[in-house]
Amino acid sequence: MARFQVQTGPSPEEFLRWSKTVESVEVQDLIDRTSLEFKPAIQFCYRVALRSFLSHNGYNSLPKTDLQYVSQAWHRGYKREEIQRLLAQLRQKHHKLFVLMGAESGLRSHVIMELRYRDVMKT
Repeated sequence: MARFQVQTGPSPEEFLRWSKTVESVEVQDLIDRTSLEFKPAIQFCYRVALRSFLSHNGYNSLPKTDLQYVSQAWHRGYKREEIQRLLAQLRQKHHKLFVLMGAESGLRSHVIMELRYRDVMKT
C-alpha cells in the first residue's frame, strides 16, 4: 500500500472510500496503471496486494482478472559434461545422489528435497 500511496496520494482509507464510489473497472484500471512501472514479478505481487486489501475491507466488486506470474527467465539444462564435472567436484555420496536424481529425473531441487522413502519404494 505504501507504493500505491506514494504514486497516487490518497491513504488506504481514502482509496477504499473512493473505490466504493466509482465503477469497479475504474478501480482495476487504476491498479493496473500504477503497476506498469514495476518489473513483472513485482507487478503481480502489487496487484494481488491491492486486490487483497480491498477484498479484506469488504469491497468485492472488482472484475475478474487473469493474475498469474510467468517467469521471464529461461535457464537451459546442464550438459552431460557439466554434470560430470560437477559430480567430480562433490565429495559426499548424498550430494552426488542429489545431482544425479535431478539430472536423470528432471525434478526441481525443492521436489527432490521433499521426497521420502515411501514416495519411491516399491508397493
